[in-house]
Amino acid sequence: MKLITVSGPHGAGKEEIVTRLLRAFPCLSRIVPHTSRARRPSEMDGREYHFVSNEVLLEMVRRGEFVFHAQIRSHHSGTTYAELLDPRHRVAVVDITPFGATLMRNVVCQNGGRTLSFFFHASWQERKRRIAVRQPYLTDADVEWMLNNDPVHSTLERYPEFLIIPNPDGWLDETAATVIAAVRQFLAEKS
Repeated sequence: MKLITVSGPHGAGKEEIVTRLLRAFPCLSRIVPHTSRARRPSEMDGREYHFVSNEVLLEMVRRGEFVFHAQIRSHHSGTTYAELLDPRHRVAVVDITPFGATLMRNVVCQNGGRTLSFFFHASWQERKRRIAVRQPYLTDADVEWMLNNDPVHSTLERYPEFLIIPNPDGWLDETAATVIAAVRQFLAEKS
């Protein structure tokens, strides 16, 4: 298995990069985490997340089904061992926190696989703008809370094992081209 992890704070542009990777590499599948948060209008169950109740997700946690899980405000999210190690995911991508990416990398490597980890960042102002556009139903206070309580630290030095990729406003095409080139090289390498 080859796993590509995409990490960064809220609003860093991770979802757009994942979308472009899936378009550029038909061999790539998406690791789909579970969440107990409400589905956004643009989301589909089984595509971005497996949407379940808090009770179901917490029961799965109790049974030890998750490689990684976290509580985010009032809901929980996480990725199961079954999803990560599913044989259909010969080459996969996942949007996950750096801590979760590290845990997944360990599981994949213990099972004979390889990983490539990216960390995306953008300015606080740009992230705030992107969140407000993507989730217009959030209040300014909600957006501020998300930025100030992000589980991903904005200090880049904390992530030495990741390829650090800037994604400022107006650079999406350049950012995507850089990532696609790195993934192409990773996929060409022998396991």
